[in-house]
Amino acid sequence: MATYESIIKITGSVGDLVFYTLNGKNVVRKKSGFNKSAFKKSASYEKVRQNSSEFGHCSKVGKIIRQALDHYVKAAGDPLLYQSFAKTMTRIKDLDQISVRGNRNVKHGLPLEEGKKTAQGFSVWTDPGYFRPYFCLI
Repeated sequence: MATYESIIKITGSVGDLVFYTLNGKNVVRKKSGFNKSAFKKSASYEKVRQNSSEFGHCSKVGKIIRQALDHYVKAAGDPLLYQSFAKTMTRIKDLDQISVRGNRNVKHGLPLEEGKKTAQGFSVWTDPGYFRPYFCLI
């Protein structure tokens, strides 16, 4: 990925180059060889499909929790907090010993001792100088 400076702002694709803005910078990259139909059907993408399914599940669970704790999330003021929620949910999901790969979920990892510890160790407060009452997911 490369950045560029120009008086002409380009977004979209030209040939095999893709132009877009990322964090206020103009970026250009080469198109990937990713193929949507191959992703859906090819055996070589099986693990990718499984990982994608599980990640989507963890993101949805994290979103539900974030929405339930909206007041605390806003007070924390961390625009990337959703990543921490997804990471924590993924760790808990990885503890699921019941479901097969691609179908593992937070529901089966959370009741385990390690799942509880992982959830209890999560905090929306990232600033160590900020006063915070005891807060965790469980």
